[in-house]
Amino acid sequence: MEMFKIGEIIEVTINNVVSFGVFCKCPNNYTGLIHISNISNSFVNNVEDYFSNGETIKVEIISIDNDNKKLSLSTKNFNIIAKNKENKNND
Repeated sequence: MEMFKIGEIIEVTINNVVSFGVFCKCPNNYTGLIHISNISNSFVNNVEDYFSNGETIKVEIISIDNDNKKLSLSTKNFNIIAKNKENKNND
């Protein structure tokens, strides 16, 4: 029985932001990683500009490793904008 499908959109909780991406808690006790290259269609210099620990977000599944209960995830199709860039328009 397949729990996940490639291309499926799921909701995850961020539990660790690191220099190369974001680790997420996924449904069914899976662990997910959004690699820095899969965060945005624009260049990402600092992952922390985009995400924070404890944040709940929607992601797309791009690969599945059922044996190790790991998912590769992407937010490229969600037009993620760096948090510090959002606020610059309000100045």
